[in-house]
Amino acid sequence: MSISIDNLDLRQVPFSLRGSRLMVLQGISPSDEPTPLYLAYSNSETNGRSRFDYLKIEPTYNGKIETFTYIANSGVLAINTAHGTLELCFDGLETLQIRANGGIGLRYSMTFEGHEQFLDRLDGTLCAGWNAIGEFLFVPTVGTQTHNGKWITQMMKPADTVIDWVPDSNGKLEGYIQFAESNVEKRDTLNPFDRCVTDNLSDFREFLEKYPQVPTRYAQVREFAAYVIWVNFVAPQGMLKVPMVYMMRTGPLMRAMGWQQSYQAMALWQDIDTAVGLLNSMFTLQDEYGQLPDGASDKYCTMLAPKPPFQGFAISYILDRIGGMDGLTREHCELLYEPMCKWVGWWFKFRDKDGDGLIGYVHGDESGWDDASIFSRGIPVETPYIAAFLVLLMEVCFETRQKARRRYVAYTFSCYA
Repeated sequence: MSISIDNLDLRQVPFSLRGSRLMVLQGISPSDEPTPLYLAYSNSETNGRSRFDYLKIEPTYNGKIETFTYIANSGVLAINTAHGTLELCFDGLETLQIRANGGIGLRYSMTFEGHEQFLDRLDGTLCAGWNAIGEFLFVPTVGTQTHNGKWITQMMKPADTVIDWVPDSNGKLEGYIQFAESNVEKRDTLNPFDRCVTDNLSDFREFLEKYPQVPTRYAQVREFAAYVIWVNFVAPQGMLKVPMVYMMRTGPLMRAMGWQQSYQAMALWQDIDTAVGLLNSMFTLQDEYGQLPDGASDKYCTMLAPKPPFQGFAISYILDRIGGMDGLTREHCELLYEPMCKWVGWWFKFRDKDGDGLIGYVHGDESGWDDASIFSRGIPVETPYIAAFLVLLMEVCFETRQKARRRYVAYTFSCYA
C-alpha cells in the first residue's frame, strides 16, 4: 500500500475533494491484474449493500480500451497510456472535469436496475440516473460522444450502457460530468482546468497545516492521515446540517459516527473554530430527549444506540492545549452548553435503570466496545468509565456556562439528588 499523497493507491483511498461525495476509486482484484477505475458517489447502503460499480471509466484509443497506469494526488488524477494522458480534476463539489491528449478517448460503462434511467437529452448531453444517489450529466466540450443506450420495457430499466467520448481531429478531448440529486443541468461556465488543480492542491496543503507537526520519520504518515480525513470531510447536504467527517467513503460505515466527531476535533485543536464545529456537529441532530445519533449520513440518521458521552473528555483535551477556557469564545460556549447539558440529562434519565445514579449500557454499541466480552453475561452493564465520561462532561458544562453570554438556568442532574 502506498501512503504517498503524491502517488495515491486508489484501491485504498479515493481520489476526491474535501466536501465532495464524488470520488474515483479502483476495483480490488484477488490477483495482481490491473483493475478498472470507477466514478462513484458516497451513498448510504441500499437494501443492506452499497453499490460502487455504477460508472466504470476506461481510456480508449481508436475505439479500443487501452492499458494504463495512473498517478493521483489531491489535485489531479492522471491516467497514462502508450498514446497519451487522460486527466481528471474536481471543479467544485459536484463537477469532475476531464481532458485528454494524443488521441485518447474515454469509455463509460454503466449498469442499471429497475426504474433507473438513461436519457439522451438530444442537446449533445446524456443523463444517467440511479435510485440511491441521483443523476450524472455527461457533457463533452471538445470532441463528441456516442452511446448504445436503450430502454427495456418489460424490465422497466435501461439496458446496461456504454458511452464513448471521442477526441476531435486534433486528438484533443475535453468535457465534464455534473452531478445532482435531481434535475441535473449544464453549467454556464467552467473554471480553468489547471486552476482547479492548483486550488485543490492548495486546499489540501492548508488543511494539512491545521494538524500538529510530528518527527520527521512520521511526516509521510501525517500527510497521508490528513488526506484520508480531508476526503472524508463532507459538506452539509440532506440530513447533515453542518460539515462532518465520515468514518469511511466506502463500505458499511459510510457515515459520520457520533463520538468520532470528537476525535476529529481533538486532532484539529489548532483550528479551534473547526474543532468546536465538529464537537457541535452531532448536537445538530440531537432529538427532543437529548439523545445523539450513533451515526448519520446525508440520507439517514440512526438513533438505535448512541456512542459514549465523549465530548467532555475531548474538550478537556483541547483546553489543555489552548491554554484553558481563554481559548474558547463566548460564542463557542453558547453553542455547546445547553446541548451538552441535555445530553448528560439523557444518560441519567434513560440509562440509570435502578435509580442509584450509576449509568449502565443497554447495548454493546453504546460503549464503543461493540463486541466486548463484558456484555457476555447480559445487560445493562455499569462500568467506571461511563461515569468518568459523564463527570468530565458535567465539568465542561459548568465551565462553558460560566463564559456563555446569556445567564442560563443551571441544569440539575439526578446524580446530585
